[in-house]
Amino acid sequence: MNTFITSASGEWLNDTTLLLVDDNSDNRSFLVGLMLELVPTMTVLVAKDGKQALQILEKKQSIIDLVLLDWEMPKMNGLEVLKVMEGHLLWQYIPTIMYTGAMTDVRHLNEALRHGAIDFLRKPAEPVELLARMRSALRQKQLEEQRRKVEQQLIQQQNDFLEKSNVQLRKETNDYLLMLARKNEVLSQIQQQCKTPTEETVSVFQRAMSRFVELSVREDDYWEGFLEKLNQTDPKFVQELLKQHPELSKTEVKVCALIRFGIDNKSIANLLQISADGVKKSRYRIRKKIVLPTEVKLDTYIHSIRYTK
Repeated sequence: MNTFITSASGEWLNDTTLLLVDDNSDNRSFLVGLMLELVPTMTVLVAKDGKQALQILEKKQSIIDLVLLDWEMPKMNGLEVLKVMEGHLLWQYIPTIMYTGAMTDVRHLNEALRHGAIDFLRKPAEPVELLARMRSALRQKQLEEQRRKVEQQLIQQQNDFLEKSNVQLRKETNDYLLMLARKNEVLSQIQQQCKTPTEETVSVFQRAMSRFVELSVREDDYWEGFLEKLNQTDPKFVQELLKQHPELSKTEVKVCALIRFGIDNKSIANLLQISADGVKKSRYRIRKKIVLPTEVKLDTYIHSIRYTK
């Protein structure tokens, strides 16, 4: 029988699963007997060559805690198995001890360690040494799993913090832009009233007021401040937009950035001091320049833009 499982109760290796890979049947029988005698709680899976070891890993990867791997084997040797495990998303984290009587010099040791082996034992090893190395390998695995878990928690906490900061910053910027759009709308209404040719609007004061409003709207440069906030919440969007569509004009880039930020057409018109029709024309020109299919919404496309290297 090429593969078998046995388990019982035990102490420090309770519920541990070992994959033993060795082409010599006598070695396999001896090691299995030794493991079950010294650690009766251990579950042992046995493979007679590298290919069978990979098949077992494929089926049992979630329960295998440790691999004891011979070097010289037919079909696929131990080093080749190590290289496959090294490139696998999950197997690379299974501690593997090379256990060989043939490839025993320093060069082989270094090669095995370079490709992911956690330890290297020369046959025959004393049982106490074998168990000590296995326990050490499992301890390293436990510490590595704890390190990765803490690292993932820290990354998640950092991402949560950045997400909350971005949401708050976007809200503040959105509120600022909407307030600015409303202010420009009111100022434009005042300006239009001042230009109405009635007796009340021909005075010097009214002409001066009209000029003041015009200058106030033109000189209130919100763009640099908005761009700075946009780059904090959506880094390199404008840069990527121009990289993909360098033919866009400055005004069209502003329209795209405001759309990206969720600003509605009316507010865009007030911010850019153009009419509602002017916004529609800008959106139409943008669609033409980027050759956007009719079935794709401009807003959807702008929100889908991602950064390329």
